[in-house]
Amino acid sequence: MGVIILFMKLIVLAAGKGTRFLPITEKTPKALIPILSKPLVEYTLDLATPHVDGIIFVINDNLGFKIREHFGGQYKNIPITYVVQSDKNPKGTFSALLTALPFIDTEIFAVCNSDDLYIKDDIDKAFKNKEYGIGLTVSQMPYIYHGIDTENGYIKGFRRHVKTEDLVKDKFVNGFYILSKKIFTFSPVFLVNGEMGLPHTLFNNLSEFPLKELQFSEWVAVDSPMNIATAENFIRKYYI
Repeated sequence: MGVIILFMKLIVLAAGKGTRFLPITEKTPKALIPILSKPLVEYTLDLATPHVDGIIFVINDNLGFKIREHFGGQYKNIPITYVVQSDKNPKGTFSALLTALPFIDTEIFAVCNSDDLYIKDDIDKAFKNKEYGIGLTVSQMPYIYHGIDTENGYIKGFRRHVKTEDLVKDKFVNGFYILSKKIFTFSPVFLVNGEMGLPHTLFNNLSEFPLKELQFSEWVAVDSPMNIATAENFIRKYYI
């Protein structure tokens, strides 16, 4: 009989410099930027804590210490581990995950960004189903972002957009993943800017490691100050 996994680790990717939020992020990590008087990342932590038995924050070696100071050793009785994605290491989401590998002690684990907002029902379903996959949401995004092709509930790969308008409606990766330690056997895909891309590496190995489409009904990416008003409306609608 296989082992039944009730809980898993949550890896929170919070090593980005948040340059679009300058000058705020000269002193405050993006994960801690207050949205309606609450640090941004806490909205997702609140949704995840019922499903996880440990949180691993991947932080940078610049302001990451402020995240450690803010949360300390636990959040709502869930222990927190901190790992540093040093400036000396390759950048990117896959590189960030590699730094967390020594602390991932189960085969299955979850990953999220520190600057995305989700709905409780979507997070609950992703954790409870425990299927390897990537969160996708139908949304309007700048045309330069790749859409995602799916077939029969599985991810097939990226789709590029031709510029007809600045914004396009499509399925987009929303920054939430349920993954296996098997991914650490894959050769990383390096992007043109030298970063190791997580979705790119996963998509390069779909024949060996199929991934489900984790359907999320709504999602807000808080990428810049322009997204603050949208984030506040989202929080008022779903969290308050």
